[in-house]
Amino acid sequence: MSWCGWVPVVLMVLAWLGAPALAQTMVQGKGRYTGLPIPRFASLRSDRVNLRVGPGGRYPIKWELHRRGLPVEIVQEYGVWRAVRLHDGADGWIHAALLSGHRTFIVEGATRPLEERASSTASLVARLEAGVIGRILGCAEGSLWCRVSVHGHRGYLRRNDFWGTFKGEAVHEW
Repeated sequence: MSWCGWVPVVLMVLAWLGAPALAQTMVQGKGRYTGLPIPRFASLRSDRVNLRVGPGGRYPIKWELHRRGLPVEIVQEYGVWRAVRLHDGADGWIHAALLSGHRTFIVEGATRPLEERASSTASLVARLEAGVIGRILGCAEGSLWCRVSVHGHRGYLRRNDFWGTFKGEAVHEW
C-alpha cells in the first residue's frame, strides 16, 4: 500500500485518539458530527456556560460565560463539543447541549440606531448601546440590514453595527 492509502487510516486513528483539530480537516465546510455548515452561528442556551480549553469536561475552564443568548461562531465539532469564537475573539470549547440554534446578535462599537424600516432615514425605534444582545428575525441575502428584536422592540439594524451574521448571509426567522 502506498503512503496515500495510509492517510485515511492515520486520520481515523488520530480521530479515535482524540486529535480534534486534525480529524476535523477530513470534512471541510460541514460539521463531522452534525453535517451542519462550519462555520456557523449559534447562541448560549444558558446563563452559565463554561468555555473550556479543550473538548471535554476534564479540560480546564478558560472562561465562565454569564450571558444567555450571547452569539457564538461554531468553528469546529468534536463529538458533543463545539469549538466556538466569541465576538471579542476569545475562543474555546462548549458542550453542544449548552448551545441553541437561535440566531442572536451583539451590538458592537458605539450606540446604534434601531430603525423602523431598512433605511437610515426611517423613524427611530430605539438606540442600542454597545453590548446589547437581541434576536435576529431575518436578513435577506446580500442585504445591508437585518430585521431584529430587542427587549420587545422590533426594527432594522445595519449589519455593520452588530456581530452575529456572516457578510451577505441570508438568515430566516424560525
